[in-house]
Amino acid sequence: MGSSPQIDDPTPETIFRAMASGRAYIGEDHWSHFRTGTMSDRLRNFFNSASYMVAEMSGACQAGEAQAETIRRLEAQLKESEDHLLSG
Repeated sequence: MGSSPQIDDPTPETIFRAMASGRAYIGEDHWSHFRTGTMSDRLRNFFNSASYMVAEMSGACQAGEAQAETIRRLEAQLKESEDHLLSG
């Protein structure tokens, strides 16, 4: 049995190509379900997983935007309080 390639910088393209070809990643056992079945099965699994990851990242971005808005609001309140203290 040959050794599995180690990918130092696993871009989506290199991950896709490896999964589609059936190659394994060293230490990446959670990708093993992408390397089973027909090419159609592997592509479907990859698409479903990628869609899930995009949805998770989108949720994280929305949470980050909400936090940024809260910070902007608090900074504005702080500035208003500072202005009030300096003027009075």
